[in-house]
Amino acid sequence: MSHTGKSLRDDAGRWIQRAWNAGIVPGSEAVASRRLPELRTRRGPGTWRPRGSDPGAGYQELLSQVRSAKPTTMMVGYGAEAAYLESEAEMKEFQIGYRRLLDDLETTGANLILLTPVPQSEMHPAPPAVARRNVRLRQAARFIREQGLKRRHEVIDLQGVGGE
Repeated sequence: MSHTGKSLRDDAGRWIQRAWNAGIVPGSEAVASRRLPELRTRRGPGTWRPRGSDPGAGYQELLSQVRSAKPTTMMVGYGAEAAYLESEAEMKEFQIGYRRLLDDLETTGANLILLTPVPQSEMHPAPPAVARRNVRLRQAARFIREQGLKRRHEVIDLQGVGGE
């Protein structure tokens, strides 16, 4: 199935909404593969860094699998962990890592669609800290939108999904 512009964005939006309605938080592969079988991958959670391997081995494995798959389009949903960053230095590290990921994925020639992180809701297990974490998620989302604009990638902004 081929997509262009608005139809791709619409299809991606419908898929994300379906996942959200099924109770799947983007990035939760274990939950996703149980609730939506078509999301199963041949490698499950926890396999990105094999026991005893060097730091960075998981990242290299990810890139190897992406290159092997030769995708024409990739949805990049990365950034939810920004909610737990505790300093500007850690946010800078996130941004460096995100840029590196985009640099590496762009070498595949695939069309990249960047997803911003979904805000946490008051129903989160630790609600008093939700507002503080959502500030960091908005900061990460702003950075991702800027990267999308600068690099000419589509961006699906999930900041309006769920959350406060």
